[in-house]
Amino acid sequence: MSTPLVKNIATVFGAGYLKGAPGTWGSLVALVPGYFILENMGAVAFYYAIALSFVIGVWASGEHEKFTGGKDNSEIVIDELCGQWIALIPILFISPTGTVAADYMAAFILFRIFDISKPWPIRLIDRHVKGGVGVMVDDVFAGVAAAAVLYWVVPLF
Repeated sequence: MSTPLVKNIATVFGAGYLKGAPGTWGSLVALVPGYFILENMGAVAFYYAIALSFVIGVWASGEHEKFTGGKDNSEIVIDELCGQWIALIPILFISPTGTVAADYMAAFILFRIFDISKPWPIRLIDRHVKGGVGVMVDDVFAGVAAAAVLYWVVPLF
């Protein structure tokens, strides 16, 4: 049975129930605590937050899937939160665009591109890894891809 705790974690306190594009909403919601942690608590706290979101996300999304009987239901957006935070990591080291708002917007857009398009190997992972780990890990890789582009490509422009 999905408890309120599981549902709130998996849907990031209901963001996954917003109409239209729940993954995009989940990513947008993730920017707020991501900004707060990065700007006020520093790199170590941010890395711990990412790790904690992954571990708790594996558990909560797996439990939510069991309750709903679906695979990576659209209302599960804890994976977007984790992946979006990974996409923000370059901001710890450089300002890829030169302004804070543009850095966060670039990280958001890049993460959504990789999460939606699921290029190889993200698509392969999405198709073959099941359960809570499967829900989370494709977004982790989308976040890594977005972070790589944000760190190495965006500053060139």
